Amino acid sequence: MITSHTKPVTALSQSERDDMYSLLSGHFLGTVREDFERDLAEKECVMFLREGAGGKIVGFSTLVCFSDIRVGTKEVAVIFSGDTVVLERYRSSFGFGAEIARYFETIRERYPDRESYYVLTSKGWRTYKILPFFFKSFYPNHRNDESSEIRGIMDAFCMFKFPEYYDERRGVLTSTAERQRLRPETGDCALPDRDDPNILYFAERNPGYLEGDELVCIASIAGKNLADGMLRFTRKSLPSLEKESVSCEGS
Repeated sequence: MITSHTKPVTALSQSERDDMYSLLSGHFLGTVREDFERDLAEKECVMFLREGAGGKIVGFSTLVCFSDIRVGTKEVAVIFSGDTVVLERYRSSFGFGAEIARYFETIRERYPDRESYYVLTSKGWRTYKILPFFFKSFYPNHRNDESSEIRGIMDAFCMFKFPEYYDERRGVLTSTAERQRLRPETGDCALPDRDDPNILYFAERNPGYLEGDELVCIASIAGKNLADGMLRFTRKSLPSLEKESVSCEGS
């Protein structure tokens, strides 16, 4: 049985850090332990997938919320997903969906008077495919239904967080020799042989993904923008999951 939980970064054990880095380096070229630790120190929480309660870590994703991204005259909150990896045979698990739904709810409650957004950088098509499952509307997408406002929020966040890598014209974090990229032997490198408009659009927008380029994506986490897939993981539908399991405030 696959279980999921979210843990503050400050509460991670050394063995958990070791296992996380082992998973990451097994899926990406260009990983460096010092960079991994530095990136982890900037994060707030880690979502875990495990084989049973307290069992082997088979997937993880790091999260942080920047509550004061300035766009024009207003400030917005931006949730950012950092290092993420899941062993291939466990990718059908819905554990991350439940955990991130709770985290979204925590952020909405923490900043009730502030617009909140989720930013995801996609090194591969599998990551990009998360977006239509989570959200009704997100940018960029094959329907080209963007607004200058949401693009402006994305640009402001990337210029704050990744000024040296962000190509504003393409909406991509550009790769360098030291940045992570997919290992060529993994199944994530080859595009699947099917006519999926989301996958085709990802490949069109981010042709350098095999070299490590990352397509920057953004969506509002307002309740009205959550797709049916994400709505399954709200507190009402999963009452056994306590809000405190994803509340990392003060960590």
